[in-house]
Amino acid sequence: EMDFYTESDLGIEKRMAILLCV
Repeated sequence: EMDFYTESDLGIEKRMAILLCV
């Protein structure tokens, strides 16, 4: 399961995806 990556573009996109999932 993906948690939090480095504070890069991917990190931001992943956080956005997680927020959308929730």
